[in-house]
Amino acid sequence: DSFDYKKDAEDMMELEEEIIDQFDLISTPSFYITKRLLKLKENINIVTHYHGINKKLFQKYYDNPYLRYDEKCIHFIFVGAGRLDYDFLDMASYLSDNYIFHIIGPLKKSIERKNIIYYGEMEFNETIPYLTHANIGLQTLINVPHVEVFERTLKYTQYSFVKIPIVSP
Repeated sequence: DSFDYKKDAEDMMELEEEIIDQFDLISTPSFYITKRLLKLKENINIVTHYHGINKKLFQKYYDNPYLRYDEKCIHFIFVGAGRLDYDFLDMASYLSDNYIFHIIGPLKKSIERKNIIYYGEMEFNETIPYLTHANIGLQTLINVPHVEVFERTLKYTQYSFVKIPIVSP
């Protein structure tokens, strides 16, 4: 990823401190963000709203996008816009050619291997077949300051709903 996550996080937190008094209600997707903002201003009106999904979309039947692979293959899925741990991807993809890594999102093709497939960005609904037919979900995030705010990302919710194991730090 081309972002400087530490600097970006620090810049965002400074901006939050500057503008926090301008809001009547703040909604966050993470308990850790809520807790941090409460330290800035105790009497703030703040609520944690974890990500949710449209269950009807995930309960529909979708053709299996992995049928072109050998049935012995194990399909790992990562859907997201950043913070993919490329070191993990490098090590895990080296373990077996039967481990196929499907990476969906606007991410760099930093590691080229025949068992790593980068799809680029997709419409949300197009990702659902990859999620529902995957064997393992990846929440492998690089270890950066404040990574704990990703305790319940949309990935976590999606993977849990389709009942696949999650690899996470």
